[in-house]
Amino acid sequence: MRELDEKIDELVKGTASRFEKLEKLIFNEVMNYLSDRVQVREQRITFDAQNYGVISSIDSLLSRFSSAIQNIGKYIIRGIGSVMGLTTDQLSKIDVRAIKTGATVTDELLRHSATVINKNLTLEPLFLDIKQHAISLMADTKGIDLVELRRALRSKVVGNRLAQRYFARWTHDLYSQMQRVGANRIRLDLGLKYAVYQGGLIKTSRDFCEERNGKCFSDDEIMKWESLNWDGKPETGYNALIDCGGYNCRHRLDWVSDQMARRMRPDLFKNKVNV
Repeated sequence: MRELDEKIDELVKGTASRFEKLEKLIFNEVMNYLSDRVQVREQRITFDAQNYGVISSIDSLLSRFSSAIQNIGKYIIRGIGSVMGLTTDQLSKIDVRAIKTGATVTDELLRHSATVINKNLTLEPLFLDIKQHAISLMADTKGIDLVELRRALRSKVVGNRLAQRYFARWTHDLYSQMQRVGANRIRLDLGLKYAVYQGGLIKTSRDFCEERNGKCFSDDEIMKWESLNWDGKPETGYNALIDCGGYNCRHRLDWVSDQMARRMRPDLFKNKVNV
């Protein structure tokens, strides 16, 4: 369903945009903090006890970003809810029972997602990276002037998309994985056993995904993917029903009726007797 593909792409871009704004906010707050406190001698900032203390105290800024972090978390939660709404709507066209099951599954997924977000959406690792970088800049034998420090930290935080790099894989996969988890829970309740590997192809699509894109498979066939190996497959814990092609995979399993599967893959029903 193209609408679902477009929604996930929209959410991934929207999340990245919010992290981009967060990066600019972090840079401005950190730079203002350092500018007011670091000791400058002969227009140079060197690594000494006083400046080390200033850098170490950057963590005191963390509370200033709590509102921004909460808003990003709420955006992600709303996004997962909209993805599950589309998924439920799609499956309800096969069986109307999906509406009731979908509502229950969505509530559970949103609660789980909130827990995951609260655990992972933290800025401590980013600030550790910033502090280490600031120390390395000041530790140069000649030190660094304030203009150079500003330029270097801007490059580190904004230019190199620090927050996006820390959170991109996690947030990108979160939308897709929650959709797959929810769809699988609903299809089990409905007794659906066949799915189309959907998501389209892009330049970076893996061979694994190119070979399966747009094709129909039984759940038994899908589970056998776990014994295969390819670039991008998680080294541990791979679940074919949840992970599809692996890290940053845009594909999903669109569960279909037996009638649709029979039209797409009559070979799957060759030895089955109609009841």
